[in-house]
Amino acid sequence: MITKKQYVEYLVSTPKNSTCTYLAEHLEDVSHDVVTDFLHDKRFLPRDVWKLVKDRIQDSPDAYLIVDESVQDKRYSRFIDLVRAQDSGNEQRVVKGIGVVRLVHRRGQEEKF
Repeated sequence: MITKKQYVEYLVSTPKNSTCTYLAEHLEDVSHDVVTDFLHDKRFLPRDVWKLVKDRIQDSPDAYLIVDESVQDKRYSRFIDLVRAQDSGNEQRVVKGIGVVRLVHRRGQEEKF
């Protein structure tokens, strides 16, 4: 079983790889399917995520927010619910895929995210 807090902590601590498979590899007795089912069944509102991460953000005049949007190409999948027509800047066209947005807060000069 996975909790909302575990999932948000994973997203906060893993800015480079936020796949279900990668999370499952780091949790004991949790498979990729468990993570996928959890994400399918739960609804995350921005205020829920903010409540869990606001104490971790230490703002400063040098801090900034990095926003990265990408599309995971799933052109050969037919049975994944999250797959939609997405505009891909990499492909310069609309593709079947999963849209992913990553937000990373950097405190400033330090190498802390």
